[in-house]
Amino acid sequence: MAAIEVRGLSVKHRQGQPNAVSALDGVTLSVQAGEFVSLLGRAASGKTTLLHCVGLLLRPTSGSVVLDGTDTGALSDGQRAELRGRRIGFVMRDRNLLPGLSVLENVLLPLRYAGLAMLGRAGRARARDLLDLVGLADQSRARPDQLTAAQSQRAAIARALIQAPTLVLADEPTGEVDSETSDELLYLMQQVNRMSDVTFIVATQDREVASCMDRMIRLGDGRVLSDERLRVA
Repeated sequence: MAAIEVRGLSVKHRQGQPNAVSALDGVTLSVQAGEFVSLLGRAASGKTTLLHCVGLLLRPTSGSVVLDGTDTGALSDGQRAELRGRRIGFVMRDRNLLPGLSVLENVLLPLRYAGLAMLGRAGRARARDLLDLVGLADQSRARPDQLTAAQSQRAAIARALIQAPTLVLADEPTGEVDSETSDELLYLMQQVNRMSDVTFIVATQDREVASCMDRMIRLGDGRVLSDERLRVA
């Protein structure tokens, strides 16, 4: 069974109005557990909308998203939030690190939002282990404004992993860094993917970034234009 099944997914903004916009138009695809997949497309191609649907941040106009055999369309908002918190990690282009918290506290935030589970010694120990994994062991007490863009994105990756998700969704994670740093971040995500079998779906406009992954799904005008396996996962 695929980890993710997207079936006939459509999203229409301003539905029913003369200026309605179709962000996704009948997208169907599947992703197996442990795959490292890119969504390649220019701005407004549907990449972010697709990530938001798969990440249970947005309900589609029609179609379905099935995660690990669960049809998420049948879930209440509360059930979707609970599933999202347990199974899905997010890495966004703007990182969304809270300026008033230390790096360690930012990594721990998903646990706090989930209701204090693991927030004691076990949670802090895991957060420190993840900061070590991403090369930020010496920055745990730093504030976000003291980090470089690359360090901030590494902290965001650690935060995405704190609850041991089965799926990580990354939206333009290399969009604001230079090519050397981009390579480092991609290598880091690949290592996490290989070591823990976490499924990664990475949205990007950069074909070179997309070509580093196991599979490249190209989107345009809200549709899948091509789906190419680049290497054996």
